[in-house]
Amino acid sequence: MVKISSLVFIVICISFSLLNAEVDKSLSAVELNTLGYQLYEQKKYVESLDYFRASFEKDPDYVYPHYNYACVLSLLCAQDEKKWSDYEWDITKHLLISMRLRANYRTKYFTDPDLKWYREKMDEHQTDPYAEGPTLNDFKPDSNSTSIREILIEEESWETGNSYVPYFSIASIRFNANGRVTINWRAGSEKGTYEIFGNIVYIEFNKPAEIETLTIKSFYLIVIDGYIRAFLSYPSEFDQFDPGSSDVDYGA
Repeated sequence: MVKISSLVFIVICISFSLLNAEVDKSLSAVELNTLGYQLYEQKKYVESLDYFRASFEKDPDYVYPHYNYACVLSLLCAQDEKKWSDYEWDITKHLLISMRLRANYRTKYFTDPDLKWYREKMDEHQTDPYAEGPTLNDFKPDSNSTSIREILIEEESWETGNSYVPYFSIASIRFNANGRVTINWRAGSEKGTYEIFGNIVYIEFNKPAEIETLTIKSFYLIVIDGYIRAFLSYPSEFDQFDPGSSDVDYGA
């Protein structure tokens, strides 16, 4: 969890009664996050989620509510795993956003006590032979971005599809050296950009890509031992990436 000391006095300007009312979405992202943090300090974790969510919905590039939201979900899972464990992917997603937006969160993840439940759960997944895909515990923040970029662009394309039998590609992704990416599928194609932090690759398309049953505007991948992998809990349609060619068989 992260507290912004310079913002503490904002709370003085906001009626304390607001904490027991519905979230006032006319407030700024900073104010919403500050109120959420105050609820977190009072261990009112469920209530704080609404404020953090409203904060990052108002400003998706404001890093603190993303990270705080992930921390609170991890704490709730630790209290009642049966009730909250379905939010595992939400924790992953908002930690990835935090790591992309602010470099110091790429190492903070490994030490923050609020994320203890989540890290231990990711350890369990890594030793589970039935778990599909890597986890954030496979993140290597000190990876050389040039080496990762070379892995991405040395293949003509990367085919992606479901690893369950029978396997067939539903799309192919091509990376170039200038940070541009193109995804092709049976019904069309879309261009976008990619950026690298550690061994994680963030892809964002210019417009949402309608692929099979998926609508994808952006997503994260991780490079492990020279291969692209999708994160655990990523939609199963995109759980495998293989070196491809210019001619991709998208199935019947």
